[in-house]
Amino acid sequence: MSNKKRQLLVMKFGGAALENAQSIKNISNIVYWSSQRNNLIVIVSAIGHITNRLHETVALIKNNYIVSALKETDIIYAHHIDILRTIDPTIQAFETEQKLKMLLDLLKLFIKKISPSTLGESQKDYIISFGERMSVHVATHSFRYYRKIRAMALDTTSLLATTKEFGKARPLLGQNAESMRRVLTNCVKERIVPVITGYVGHAEDGCVTTLGRGGSDLTATLIASLIQADKVILWKDVVGLFDKDPKIDPTARMLKIVDYDTAIDLSKAGAKILHPEAIEPVKKARIPVQIKSFLFPKAPGTIIGNAV
Repeated sequence: MSNKKRQLLVMKFGGAALENAQSIKNISNIVYWSSQRNNLIVIVSAIGHITNRLHETVALIKNNYIVSALKETDIIYAHHIDILRTIDPTIQAFETEQKLKMLLDLLKLFIKKISPSTLGESQKDYIISFGERMSVHVATHSFRYYRKIRAMALDTTSLLATTKEFGKARPLLGQNAESMRRVLTNCVKERIVPVITGYVGHAEDGCVTTLGRGGSDLTATLIASLIQADKVILWKDVVGLFDKDPKIDPTARMLKIVDYDTAIDLSKAGAKILHPEAIEPVKKARIPVQIKSFLFPKAPGTIIGNAV
């Protein structure tokens, strides 16, 4: 048996990787094979298109279509249940189904108590947070049922402290960093894969916050810096980072290796596959980031780091 030390990897899967039951089975395979050789922490976004549907729910409330907003949440819930039951049609899925129902009931109760006049940025963040808060249970169940991975769902609305800038909150390492580090370290020691909500956190007063579009990347790199991970892998629907948008410019070239500053410049220049601030935490900690395609998991992707 090899005595090679197991690396600690932080892996993030975006909404496109959680599009449907087959997509989630595919990433379950990626997590399983990676967990055989490494210690893992997994970050998940909302299931594909659910964040948009939650934004539509907010718009319905804003226009005083409360009944329609409640129907929209029922559709969102049913979509999660359909994916869950496709992955696992057995009685084992019942507990996860109940967790999803509890979240739906919380969301519906909240919507019933607000009105267009009381719908502010705080209320919007709370509603939108349910995408990640529901998807984490579906992904965790798939890991456990489909690939027998020892996995545990963790909700950053109680773990990740942020500024009170709704829709664009910034993580605060001081307040709850030690408790998060302790939870994650214990999971790693017990060979449990923590499956964590990306994109969401909480302000000092307990209000739920979101980190802005693509914020799950920032959650992943922040956690990696917090626990001194060996590497971050951002699983995307593209094969790597390009110097230009390949959908617009056919001469765009995929970059095999780039330094942190180049990656930051590309993200600020509009490279939508990276959150503009996601590189900063790993740059300071000198942790490499790999962008890989969940559609072609054997492709090498792009390495972001100082190895250039």
